[in-house]
Amino acid sequence: MITLKPLGSPDQVFFISKVETCYTYRVKKLLFVFLISLLPGFVSAAEIQVLPEAIFQGDPISISLDIPVSEISSGTFLGKKLFFFTLNNNAKALVPTNLYKDLGMYPLTITLKNGISLTKNIEIQKRQTRKIVLAIPKQLGDNTPANQTKVITKLVDENKILSQAYYRHMRPLWSASFRNPLATSTITDTFGTVRDTGSYSVSHKGTDFRAGIGTDVYPVNRGVVRFAGTLPTYGKAVIVDHGLGVTSLYLHLSKVNVIVGQLVLPHKLLGKSGDTGFSGGPHLHLSVKIDGVSIDPVTFLKLY
Repeated sequence: MITLKPLGSPDQVFFISKVETCYTYRVKKLLFVFLISLLPGFVSAAEIQVLPEAIFQGDPISISLDIPVSEISSGTFLGKKLFFFTLNNNAKALVPTNLYKDLGMYPLTITLKNGISLTKNIEIQKRQTRKIVLAIPKQLGDNTPANQTKVITKLVDENKILSQAYYRHMRPLWSASFRNPLATSTITDTFGTVRDTGSYSVSHKGTDFRAGIGTDVYPVNRGVVRFAGTLPTYGKAVIVDHGLGVTSLYLHLSKVNVIVGQLVLPHKLLGKSGDTGFSGGPHLHLSVKIDGVSIDPVTFLKLY
């Protein structure tokens, strides 16, 4: 026998309340599952993008994520901390690879503030280089064994002097694209060439461009002059700091038109090309460094 109870009785109210509680629980559970299902899409949106596609010893590496810098907690590559900056509304970082870096796969790890960890393996491939003979020119005392030792020793000392010009701004000092330092840029010697000088072998950590004496030389981008002077082997030289540890070096000039501490723009004349110092003839030597490590200037200019 079934007994009907009036609507609103204590038992019915309890039953309805229980149904509502189960419904609320199921809705919350479905909402949680839905939000979790969105997580892979978020990770995909934060995928690490790396350029250049093929990376060789001595190349710069540009790391990008399609998220704001504020969402990144930390990043490491080759045992070094990554410094992120904003460019075109995306988070970016610049990493140098040494010309003598061991070949192989290296993990790049970035941790987001929500706890997600992103990893990408980057392969560093062998750079193909060539060897040339570069004798000590007459203006530096001719190509005797004793003078070879003297010049190479000076070269080491000058590198120490130039390294003092390094300074890391935590933001880029540029906003426009990088440019070539000359109106016309014909490469005469590439980055990584091994130069034999007697019993010494020195790797060319820059790019040489054809330029007659007196050719206009411009900065590759906006920056602050950190060195402007004359050195025995590098000749008349200028170093420009572009921020984020990026510096550009212009060597063997015939004339310097800037002073230390001066802000320079891409259209501002730095000086004139020449053949001062340890030079086999008129040209412009351009070096680019990231965190004090020399990288291939041509690859860098293509990246930015």
